[in-house]
Amino acid sequence: MLRFGRLGNAEDSGRSARPGCTTNALKVITLTPERWHQVKQLFHQALELDEKSRAAFLGEACSGDENLRREVESLVSGHNQAGSFIETPPGPSITEAISEPQVSFTEGQVIGHYRIVARLGSGGMGDVYLASDTKLNRKVAIKLVASHSVTDDLAKQRLIREAQAAAKLDHPNVCTIHEVGEENGQAFIVMQHIEGDTLAHRIRQQPLEIHEAVDIALQVTDALTEAHSHGIIHRDLKPQNIMITRRGQAKVLDFGLAKVFQDSSSVDSDAETERVLSQPGIIIGTVPYLSPEQLLDKNLDVRSDIFSLGSMIYEMVTGRQAFAADSRAATIAAILNTEPKPVAWYTAGVPDEFERILRRCLEKDRDRRYQSAGELHLDLIKLRSSLVSIKGSKTHRMKLHWKPILALLAVAVLGPVAVVLYQHANRNPVERRIDSLAVLPFSNEGVDPANEYLMDGVTDSLVNRLSQLGELKVIALNSMVRYRTRDPQEGFPDAKVVGHDLNVKAVLIGRIVQVGNSISIRAELTDARDDSQVWGNQYKRSLSDILTVAEDIARDLTARLLPGLKPEESKKLSKRYTESREATELYQKGRFYWNKRTPEGMMKAIDNFQEAILKDSKYALPYAGLADCYVLGLGSTSPPKEAMPRARKAAEIALGIDESLCEAHTSLAQVKFWYDWDWPGAEREFKRAIELNQNYATAHQWYAEYLAALGRLDEAMTQMRQAQEIDPLSLIISSGVGKIFYYGHQYRQAIDQYLKTLEMDKDFPQAHFNLGIAYEKTGMFSQAVTEILTSEAASSLSGEDAKALETAYKRDGWKGFWRKELDLARQQSKHTYVPAYNIARAYARLGETDQVFEWLQRAYENQDHGLAAINIDPTFEEFHSNSGFSALLDKIGLPH
Repeated sequence: MLRFGRLGNAEDSGRSARPGCTTNALKVITLTPERWHQVKQLFHQALELDEKSRAAFLGEACSGDENLRREVESLVSGHNQAGSFIETPPGPSITEAISEPQVSFTEGQVIGHYRIVARLGSGGMGDVYLASDTKLNRKVAIKLVASHSVTDDLAKQRLIREAQAAAKLDHPNVCTIHEVGEENGQAFIVMQHIEGDTLAHRIRQQPLEIHEAVDIALQVTDALTEAHSHGIIHRDLKPQNIMITRRGQAKVLDFGLAKVFQDSSSVDSDAETERVLSQPGIIIGTVPYLSPEQLLDKNLDVRSDIFSLGSMIYEMVTGRQAFAADSRAATIAAILNTEPKPVAWYTAGVPDEFERILRRCLEKDRDRRYQSAGELHLDLIKLRSSLVSIKGSKTHRMKLHWKPILALLAVAVLGPVAVVLYQHANRNPVERRIDSLAVLPFSNEGVDPANEYLMDGVTDSLVNRLSQLGELKVIALNSMVRYRTRDPQEGFPDAKVVGHDLNVKAVLIGRIVQVGNSISIRAELTDARDDSQVWGNQYKRSLSDILTVAEDIARDLTARLLPGLKPEESKKLSKRYTESREATELYQKGRFYWNKRTPEGMMKAIDNFQEAILKDSKYALPYAGLADCYVLGLGSTSPPKEAMPRARKAAEIALGIDESLCEAHTSLAQVKFWYDWDWPGAEREFKRAIELNQNYATAHQWYAEYLAALGRLDEAMTQMRQAQEIDPLSLIISSGVGKIFYYGHQYRQAIDQYLKTLEMDKDFPQAHFNLGIAYEKTGMFSQAVTEILTSEAASSLSGEDAKALETAYKRDGWKGFWRKELDLARQQSKHTYVPAYNIARAYARLGETDQVFEWLQRAYENQDHGLAAINIDPTFEEFHSNSGFSALLDKIGLPH
């Protein structure tokens, strides 16, 4: 667990660095076990109180000890933002602002052959002075160690350590150490004097351009490569420890906290110094730039410096610290648990490669980070080359004002051909903008088929993340299943074909390759209009961690397509609903089975969702999954009074955990629509669901059914068409379009629509049944019988029963067919649930009024969901004038 003591402000001292000065605001503060026990006890007591009572409690409990109160309040603040992290008592605590040294130098004082010129400022180990080297006639900087921030011996050891570490590094980007000396018992270090500003000072003036930041990062990585090759980890990289000369050269300063992790030439005192300066439980460094492993007191290696450098690069171009928050506790929690906002949120025109490099530097898991400064250096060199090309190209265009010149040439010299070229070059960039895409199911190349649900989980998670962005139309996963590639040798379907079929401008293709326990994921976005690659990236994961890749792909892709994304929308891309890997996998397995839309699949989905909840009861998504199962899977095969309350409870629990879940709002809306007949409540939930995710096709589809039930057929068709645009290959939505035609007495259009649905899948039962009842309304009874029997055969109708129905139709016509249907329904009801509403519809076709209303009353008592659409169901039209029908509408709350 994370161990630390006092938590204060994450910011530095705020003093501007002066030329030649290093500003390392550090001091090691100790917190005794007794003090820690007191802090922890008050912390837990304070958590039990509301805010007002807590203030009064702390005022009394900490009376006369303001430091104690601040310590407790800081922990409470951190807990509120990041969850409880107080588990184990700390050793000596986190670094804090340095105190003034007991001894100082004065202007004109001579130390050895150095004459003090002026005090420059405070450094990490003490004060820094500008001095004149009287022997070599040059300016130098002298750092005087602070003697009472810790013990004098420890301070001296650290100063010597800094000199020894830096002296090994003969590198143009490392501040040169000249010597170490002592004056009246005070140790000091003499170093190169650098004319310029600290990087922190530069950033405070204004954020750097991308190319400037890359240039500085290249110099720092070069210095780190040198340091790491000598077994030296800096451990305190931050903008205050980087000087920028007037010629733009970066100099890395302050190796006072450096750690020697491998060095055969170390002096004997190094081992003891290492033990003293790196005691377990001490957090060494400056909080906003610390790596997760530094905070967690793990053994460090070179990758820790890379994380700190990533934080610096982020701050260079945004002017903001990557993880800074309102308190030190919250900053620590952010470093450990959250991802910084993409640079593109703050800076326009950020290259995708820059974002990728930065994200890799800031990986929480150091195994995913750059493994060496040299590796990072190579990527930065490539990035700088591309930036130079882009910059040169832009400058050239600006200077030549090339478009007007090309236009004049087109008219005056080159004629029609040049005109075409000019028109192409001057084409509105909006035409090339990608605002719609489809995500093909990721191909499985060498992954165990038993883990297929993980492959689908990556696709599903990616689609869900992207679909929440209002500026981007994302095709629903249901429409993509038919493009699944089972055999890698088959390759992916042509992007142009997919784009044409689904009416999207781009297609995302993903390949997942397994080698041992390592997974390689390649994602590519292709412009469906010309087959050009728009974006691509590769990711590596372990098999157990594969589901996390969707977050990275979504973030990278949107940084390319939507650089000006609103912060609240970008936040959705990186949202994590649980930290339990097992719960996540169980949820994805549940969705895998739910997407099969079979009774067996629904039951397996329920089992997996329930297991996910057992792993993490605060995980909202599996509750939403259960609600979907109960609404869709059990709502028509189990009595509504069993299924719908379960659906409502699951949806409400999900929303209690996370109100922003579109799926849960949609399921709750459907319960209010189908079961409660709470018309205003249902519409509020539908509208909230669509507000949260305009790309959730089911919300539009079910809202369309709701609107149709109220007779608002034009609005219903608009919503159903929107659902169809999002999920163009959905059979149920395509059939839903036909149903709205049917409700509007447009039977020919309904028939045409059902036939279109069957062109997509000739075996889809619901389209066959709906086509049959549409044929009924046009008097095509023979065709109606054929379609209804085809539908029922796909469910559970035996050959013997089908023969009996055909015989009944031939012998007694349409009414004979439905009498036989009633006989079979009564037999079926002895074994399974048969909605009373369906029985009432059969009697309506027979014209038996008493039986119709008897079964409608049973349907009302059972709260059958079919009753929600009774007012627009053409089957009951001849009963509208019946007083019993009007009374039923009043009970349900439907208009007459």
